[in-house]
This record gives sequence, structure tokens and C-alpha cells, in this order.
Amino acid sequence: MAILIDQNLSATPNPGAFGQTITFRQALHSDQAAGEIVSIRYRLSRGHNVWFERSGGDPSKEIRFNHVQIAATSTPLEHSFLIVQGPGVGPMDNVEVDCVINTAAPGDDPVSNFTLLGIASTP
Repeated sequence: MAILIDQNLSATPNPGAFGQTITFRQALHSDQAAGEIVSIRYRLSRGHNVWFERSGGDPSKEIRFNHVQIAATSTPLEHSFLIVQGPGVGPMDNVEVDCVINTAAPGDDPVSNFTLLGIASTP
């Protein structure tokens, strides 16, 4: 069983700015006729001052979406969240946003995708 990338991860707007909502888009499909359920995890490096803000207002270097259905045909995905300034090294011109996709099947290797997000000084 495998998840395949049809469209690489992208960010809009890019560059973004602190206090701005960024939308991450990608398209995936499953090699299984019935599709698959996956978890999707967006991550930022721990060392810099760029953080995601969770829906409850807490800053985090990682946001996870569980139980995402990926069909056997190309499945567009869109996740939006705020980027905020937090502790760490900065200012940064850009940061790498990693996206790791895991299936529920034991032994399946995770699929990784990433994009660079430019960080503007003002929105």
C-alpha cells in the first residue's frame, strides 16, 4: 500500500508574515482501489522563531490531521493555519515546512513532502 504525490506541497501567500493565515496545498492518491486513511503532520524546525498557531491559540512546531481519506484518484488537500513569532533564532528569510504522511498499514514507509515559506517583515 502506498500514498503517491500528485502535486507537491505549496504555500499561499508566499511569502507570508507573522499573524497571517497560510494555506498549504498538495494532491495525493492511494495505490489502493478503496483508498486509504492517513495522518498528515506539518512540522517546522525547532531552532527558529517561526511557529504555527493551533486552533486553541497555542503555538506549536507541529500540527497533525488524523483520519484523512485519500482516494485512488488525485485527492486535493488544503490546510490553513496561522504563523506566529515565538522563541528561537530570527529573523528568518524563509523556513522549510515539512509534511509527513503516514498510513495506518503496518510496515508502510511515511511519505514526505516539503515547501519553503518566505517570511516577510510585515503582512
